[in-house]
Amino acid sequence: MQQKRKLNRVMELETISKNWTSPKRQMSKGKRQVVKLIFLLCISMIFLSACGSSSSFVKGEGGRSTVQIADRISYNLAFDEVITILTKKFELEMISKEAGYLKTKWVTTWTGKWGEKPQKSYRVRITVRMSEERKRIDIHAEAEKRKGNWWETGHDTRLLEEIRKDISGVVGY
Repeated sequence: MQQKRKLNRVMELETISKNWTSPKRQMSKGKRQVVKLIFLLCISMIFLSACGSSSSFVKGEGGRSTVQIADRISYNLAFDEVITILTKKFELEMISKEAGYLKTKWVTTWTGKWGEKPQKSYRVRITVRMSEERKRIDIHAEAEKRKGNWWETGHDTRLLEEIRKDISGVVGY
């Protein structure tokens, strides 16, 4: 019995030296293929997210948020503050104080993350509309990503949240 154990141990040690792993630790061929597939999928996802558009892009309608203007803030001051906030990151395309409307030009340099490279195939802009009673600011963060020769429309959630926080911090509750 002891000789059989010694023989098994010697055979196991020979297998370990040949394969660098013990037979108990070796993965079956099927498991190795699954691990390789998962690894390749992870690498592909990382590569595609680095090369593609912003990860905060959402296809389709949406991308709207609202900020209530604080009672102590006048409409004129709120409108001027929104202009100041937007011009730090965008160039304004249309301004109508009487209508309570602002729209920025398309920007291809916004990424929303430090160190992330701007992409010419991804662009964003902001549209702001003040409510008729001048107590609410409606924000829309449009985004488009290039698909061949046309633009796929959607919105950018990270941009919307950043602009909403900036506006709310100055004129909101």
